[in-house]
Amino acid sequence: MRYIRKGPAPACLDVYRRTPGADWLSVTGADKAELRRQLNEEQAGLCAYCTRRVTDGIDATGKPHAKIEHWDARSSGADPFHWPNLLLVCRGDLDRGQTCDAAPGDAVLTVHPARDEDLDDRVRYLGDGTIEIDAVRGGRRVRNGHQRDVDTLNLNWHTLRRNRRAVADAVVAAAQGADPTRLRSLLDAWSGAPMPEYAGVARYLLRRALSKRVARGKRRRVAADG
Repeated sequence: MRYIRKGPAPACLDVYRRTPGADWLSVTGADKAELRRQLNEEQAGLCAYCTRRVTDGIDATGKPHAKIEHWDARSSGADPFHWPNLLLVCRGDLDRGQTCDAAPGDAVLTVHPARDEDLDDRVRYLGDGTIEIDAVRGGRRVRNGHQRDVDTLNLNWHTLRRNRRAVADAVVAAAQGADPTRLRSLLDAWSGAPMPEYAGVARYLLRRALSKRVARGKRRRVAADG
């Protein structure tokens, strides 16, 4: 997961909201395609949950490559046209795994990619590609406090872990011996739109490496001045 900055709501959602009797099933055709397009654009081309590549297109069978997800389930009575509640997620059919759209059903999630502005600071990746998401409760940070969300969405499915590990290995190799300028350049390359798949892994590792290089440089300058 990563933090998603939501843009303005498409005008059609307000039209549906003001139309008597309209519900989510009323959204079809060009309007639904436009919603998928805008969601894909603001998510930089990545699934809101596992950060695999998604598109706003339709496959050969007529099914969308990605699904529009209501973070607050429609069955809960939430406004189906509330733009901050809509995310674009992959279909979850990854090597027979049930992830993302295919996994949660009406399960209640606690991590909202478009609401938790500090999410990027609370997501961690372990050496084997495992993702952990820390929680903040009572003003205190709880290590891996959102394990239930990770399990519900099956974000540590073995294929996802393997793919994240491959990204991590490539980034570690590229960052080996790099100075802060080079690290910032690599970070920029992993931050543009559309983002590369699993960009969060690369950004996490590069931010850590940059922080260590900068701190090391400061210590050397202090030692030299002393």
